[in-house]
This record gives sequence, C-alpha cells and structure tokens, in this order.
Amino acid sequence: MEVEDHSEDYCGREYDDDSEYEKEEDGLLKLNKGMKFETWELAESYLDEYAKQNGFCFRKIRRVLDQNDNTVVRCRTYECTHGQTHEAQKVILAENRRDRDSEMIGCPWHINFAFPKFSNGVRINSIIGKHNHEMNPIFLK
Repeated sequence: MEVEDHSEDYCGREYDDDSEYEKEEDGLLKLNKGMKFETWELAESYLDEYAKQNGFCFRKIRRVLDQNDNTVVRCRTYECTHGQTHEAQKVILAENRRDRDSEMIGCPWHINFAFPKFSNGVRINSIIGKHNHEMNPIFLK
C-alpha cells in the first residue's frame, strides 16, 4: 500500500449544479457520512462546491493507492487550509520574534473518502464538520 502526502489547495473548481445530490431546504449542499459518489472527480467537485458555499478552502493531505494497482486511489483525506499549526524551524527569543498571525491555526475540519475494492463508488468514511475560525466572505457566492 502506497501512501502519499499532498498539500494542494482547492478553491474554485467547477461542479455540475444539476446533480441528484441532496440539498438542504435553503439550497445549500450538505456532506454526511456514507454519502456516495460515482467517481473521485465528482466527489472532489461536490466538495469544492460545498466549500465555496460555506466560505472556506480545503487541501488534499493524504492519498492511499491500491496495493496491486498504483493507478487506483483507495482513500483520500482533505482538510481545511487553516488546519495544522505553524511551528517555527528556528529557535528565536520571543522578544526578537516578529509578531505575525498565521493561517495555520489548527482547524479540525477534515473529511475522509474511500473507494473500497468491492464497491461501485466513492463514499464518505468520516467527517469532522466544525471550523474554529470565521468563514471567508470572499469565497461565498
């Protein structure tokens, strides 16, 4: 099994709005554990549209390839771009350090997708749907 780490940011991908996926009463998309998608592209496109509607961006942080066929992706994990925390590489005294905010504030939002061997689609394995920061109004439609 091959595992790769990724750090690609996703903002502004296209999504076919005439989908069969459920929307809430107010027209917003929703993500739930167990939701199924036919392909990785549809899952990622839906996730991107969901992120745009909610005012955040995400990045791909993990990909697991099939053990026998390295062209087939079995699992993917995405996280909010505000996930992780910044750790300085240099040790500098606090009074000499520049006071600057970081985008990496440890946001817990993340989602895991899986494409099991004996399945006919990609499904959501788990989701932590809470953010610990304000949503960006620039991304909201």
